[in-house]
Amino acid sequence: SDPNVHPGAAEICDGKDNNCNGQIDEGIDADNDTIADCFDNCPTTPNTDQADSDGNGVGDVCEVGYTPAGSDIVVNPLPEVTITFSGVTGGGLTTITTSSTGPFIPTQYKVGNPPIYYDINTTAQYTPPITVCINYTGVAYDNENQLKLMHWDGEGWVNITNPGYPDTVNNIICGTTNSLSPFVVVELIDNDGDGYTADVDCNDSDPNVHPGAAEICDGKD
Repeated sequence: SDPNVHPGAAEICDGKDNNCNGQIDEGIDADNDTIADCFDNCPTTPNTDQADSDGNGVGDVCEVGYTPAGSDIVVNPLPEVTITFSGVTGGGLTTITTSSTGPFIPTQYKVGNPPIYYDINTTAQYTPPITVCINYTGVAYDNENQLKLMHWDGEGWVNITNPGYPDTVNNIICGTTNSLSPFVVVELIDNDGDGYTADVDCNDSDPNVHPGAAEICDGKD
């Protein structure tokens, strides 16, 4: 009933035994994972489980952001974001959604221009900690030295910036966390221009009030 199926016929990838030798699609498996290329959702990399976390028809192992099991696993779901998992016990897919809006930022900080929030998620099973590094090239700030990497913990923003960052030469800031959710690079600001940022200035709206200021008789500290 099929002219393409007969002894001596060329075997093609169609789920049939074209040459009547008792094998189906033999020799058409580039990655040798026992799944013929025409049915394999990642024909260039072995993946017998055919895992497809986002259901887009492309196997996880062929996706940008694939996170395999192992130690010190580094993934780049976006060119400007590097995520290092200290331990992954079950492979999966790590994805990032960017947005220009996010949870309210405390008044002592401001986001860059343009504002970018990174919502990071993974289907991989991992053990913390996780290191997140963001290259902020192309985003404008007034003072790079005052940049902080913030992580939303579900209740508020937490400064997770690692010592030694930001790296203002390479425009990179890194932080360490135990969970994934929104992240954002912010700048600690000096509202009154007295040289002291809001985290150390007891009144960041008055340039005459700051650590080390001369005490004058004005009813203020």
